[in-house]
Amino acid sequence: MSLAILKKAAIEGGRIMPSKSKSSDNLRRLNLRSYAIKQFQNENRCDLLANIVNQASLFVMSEKNPASIMIDDIEAVLIGKNMREGRGHGQFFAGNVKGSKGFKPELRDQWNQVQHAAAGIVIGYKYGWLGYQFAKFREKEPQDDRLYDATCQLGRMLNDNNYFDLANKLRKAIGDITCQQ
Repeated sequence: MSLAILKKAAIEGGRIMPSKSKSSDNLRRLNLRSYAIKQFQNENRCDLLANIVNQASLFVMSEKNPASIMIDDIEAVLIGKNMREGRGHGQFFAGNVKGSKGFKPELRDQWNQVQHAAAGIVIGYKYGWLGYQFAKFREKEPQDDRLYDATCQLGRMLNDNNYFDLANKLRKAIGDITCQQ
């Protein structure tokens, strides 16, 4: 299934049949990876992240468990194979993007805030409150703690009925005025 077909279906409100194979999962993640790499040209890192999350939601809208699949896709593309041993590696990993332009001032640093924010969402969704506490325990930088405060909560609240609005919630939670379109 091509990216053009997915975009057309999303724009026209059409439905695409749910993934029935690993190959369709792989194709969806490769398409999201390609989209993410193009978004890396956007200097507003918050906007870049929200755009990628929005695109991920469009790619899973006909899936049986869209929130879970979207989280797995975001993890694979923005974090890597997994957060423990595979961070920054994997077939679908789009790469690192430094900076935090577009993030609220208290959440900015020079490192990869896009990856940190994505990790917070994934941690909140997959591991809940305990995962959030562990992430904060391991984190050494106060701006990343505050980022986890915002993004883990978004992940904990995510479900199959609201996944499509995650990008907007993300903009409001972590974005400055330049990110909140």
